[in-house]
Amino acid sequence: DHIGSSDTAAIMGYGHPRHTIHDVYLEKVLDQIDQRQTTEAMEIGNYAESPLIDWCCKKIDATALRNQRRVAKCKILASNVDALLLDRNEGIEAKSTSRPDEYGAEMSDEVPVPVMLQCNHHMYCAGLDVVWVPLLTVEYGFLSFRLFRVPRSDTIIESIVETDHRFWHDHVLPKVPPDDFMPSMETLRRIRREPNKTVEIPEDLARAYEINRLDCKAADETFDMTRRAILAAMGDAEAGVVSGLGMFTFFEQRSPPKYDRTAMVADGVFEQYATIGSHRVLRWKAEKE
Repeated sequence: DHIGSSDTAAIMGYGHPRHTIHDVYLEKVLDQIDQRQTTEAMEIGNYAESPLIDWCCKKIDATALRNQRRVAKCKILASNVDALLLDRNEGIEAKSTSRPDEYGAEMSDEVPVPVMLQCNHHMYCAGLDVVWVPLLTVEYGFLSFRLFRVPRSDTIIESIVETDHRFWHDHVLPKVPPDDFMPSMETLRRIRREPNKTVEIPEDLARAYEINRLDCKAADETFDMTRRAILAAMGDAEAGVVSGLGMFTFFEQRSPPKYDRTAMVADGVFEQYATIGSHRVLRWKAEKE
């Protein structure tokens, strides 16, 4: 396996909250881990990629080779570039966002730090001088295309290579987790667990779990009491105003539809259309004294 461009941003501290250096570590050292699930935002980005590349090529009068993979000479870093341009030492990294304010002036290199790192990662692996960033966004309620030009920065590349190599040699190869190891719950759920396998857990973690569980239960009970007090203060009203602060409302909400499972099973319809899912839940069983 290799360190990819999105991994680099996470390793350097600029990843998504659900994809940090801790998540990258697990993805590199564990064989029994499922691929990241594609979110709706990721799907939209994938669908937008092709027209963004077309638009970018038209703007800069270029021809693209799409979905190109390049492995750096060091064999540690690799890139899946959206497109490389024929007869030019340049590439394309298509993006979509609902936050256009994170980008600067069009045709500049004023892109978010994770995108800057990703582009320079591509340039290191593929030997590029420039990466174009066509952007799909929303401005004043309308879809908008914008274009950015990120030139190669040897200073940034040097930092990327040094950081990624240190992560690889200090953590991945010896299988030593980063400090304060705390992967996201999303990544932890992707681990394929071995049936009937049991491991030893430190006592301090178990005690912390029980204390926090009781604290959460107490907080939930306190919140429930406060909520009931507010509803009682509202009487028969469906809204209550807090002068200068805001308003509580207690409106009817549309509930999910309910189905007669027994009747559906009897008619042979339930098994035909229903999907029974499952998920893991962390529970604590104290030993009997």
